[in-house]
Amino acid sequence: MFLFEGEFYQRPKETLAPGEKAKPIRQEDNLHMEGEFVQRERSEIWRKGERAERVIHEDNIRMEGQFDSSTTSQLDYKSFRGERYDIVRREDMLRMEGDFNSVTTNEANYQQKYVGERAEVRKPKDNLQPEGECT
Repeated sequence: MFLFEGEFYQRPKETLAPGEKAKPIRQEDNLHMEGEFVQRERSEIWRKGERAERVIHEDNIRMEGQFDSSTTSQLDYKSFRGERYDIVRREDMLRMEGDFNSVTTNEANYQQKYVGERAEVRKPKDNLQPEGECT
């Protein structure tokens, strides 16, 4: 183990307390107002003006003669109803014979359990009873 000789010096412990707030540094600028400030009067404030009338120019496209609305594909490929066969309903050989039993195995195996009569609700009597006069 080391043995130290002499005195040791330490920095004194500072106690912290709420300090004063530093004043903000405000830099000077070179922008200065020169002359008088003129503010608009209320009458000069923008208002909605009158709308100009729409100008609709005439075009040079005119429909002349008769308009034929049929297309070449309509003329080449005319539509018509085709011949159809009559619907033939065939007789089937599936016939119901005998009685129909609608009870399934699921119903037979898992029958519903019916709830019986409810038991009477019994409330135990309290053994604590007041003694003496109550005022």
